[in-house]
Order: sequence, then C-alpha cells, then structure tokens
Amino acid sequence: MPMYQSTRPFYVLDCANCNAQICRRGMKYMILPVGNNAEPFVFATDMPDLSAVGVVPIFLKSNNCSCTAQDVVCLFCGSVVGYHWSAPCHQCVALGNGQDCQLWMFLTKAVMANFRYNPHSGQVVMWNDIPQVENDSVNYLGEVECLR
Repeated sequence: MPMYQSTRPFYVLDCANCNAQICRRGMKYMILPVGNNAEPFVFATDMPDLSAVGVVPIFLKSNNCSCTAQDVVCLFCGSVVGYHWSAPCHQCVALGNGQDCQLWMFLTKAVMANFRYNPHSGQVVMWNDIPQVENDSVNYLGEVECLR
C-alpha cells in the first residue's frame, strides 16, 4: 500500500439532494476529468452501499484514455452522485489506477462528506485502519462514528 494512503481519512458520504447515506468507505482522490465532470477531486470507494446507489446502463468514455464508466445514481431520489469505472483500460491498469479497487467515484458537488469515526476510540478512521470489505458492515453506523 502506498504510504500516502495510510494517512488519508475515510468519510461517510450522503447524497447532497436527499441526505441518504450512500457510502461508509469514501476517500478523497485527485482525478482526471471524465465526460463533463471537470472536478479535480472526487470521493472514491471500493464498496458503496448498493442498497442506496445503482448504475445507469449507459456507458461513458473517458476523454483521457479508453476507460469506460457508468453514471451512479442515488436510488432514493434519482440524482446522479458519481460514476463507476466499469471497464478500466489497459493503460490505466498498467499505471496502477484502480489497483486498490477504488472504482466507484462520487462527485464532491453531489455528496456531503463527514469524517468516519471509530465507534470504540472516537478517532477518525484512516486508510490503514479500515476493515476489509467483508468485515466492514455497511448497515451499522455507530453513534460516534459520524458527527453530522
């Protein structure tokens, strides 16, 4: 794991339109623009809450490479909240993009981000503290885990 990642905080992400929780494993990333998205930062994750978001069955091409993405929408209100890299290109895979499985991107203007807190210590959860996906319950939100 690259050293810079171990010091990154994790975020709980909510849809900015309806306040539904859509992700508990968000991390802020600097990115290359996709389609009409000109934002320099997104929140990325390896696992969104799939009961809260879905992908649109229309494929988008990147302006910078041959990656294919799909819009991600909030299932509660229908707002586009980001995109999913459904088919990273060989060039990006060779550069290591997506090697940490952060293939779900949430637009900063479409989500509200709050630090994720450890329910036992009260400390902000950092990359090196996050449980593996299979051990990270998406249904539990401890009372001190997220201060809104």
